[in-house]
Amino acid sequence: MMASCEADEIFHLFCEGATDLVPEGGLGLFHARLTKLVTAARRLGLEATGEIFQFCVIALTTQESFYLNPILVGAWQKIRHKAISFSALVANWTDETWDTLSRGHHYPLEHTLESEL
Repeated sequence: MMASCEADEIFHLFCEGATDLVPEGGLGLFHARLTKLVTAARRLGLEATGEIFQFCVIALTTQESFYLNPILVGAWQKIRHKAISFSALVANWTDETWDTLSRGHHYPLEHTLESEL
């Protein structure tokens, strides 16, 4: 239930600042996608709403399961241990990292995080 409430908050942020990513129809499906992404972000150690929103924007503009890409495994460990924030991590991504995440392998959302981390 909590992820659904957080997804509501993230949805409102999309409506305010990333309207081009909000579909005109199928809002229930969009909300379900956001709920899955919020859950994934939380499991990876993201806590701040702004960072969860950023996570969702990246997921919707690259690969929805970008966070499962093996190049990020070490990053999630650093985030969980509070060694770096997600925003700082993303700010340091190179063009190569962005390219890898954008064209990388599609990992299904049902794929468990624990098996990758």
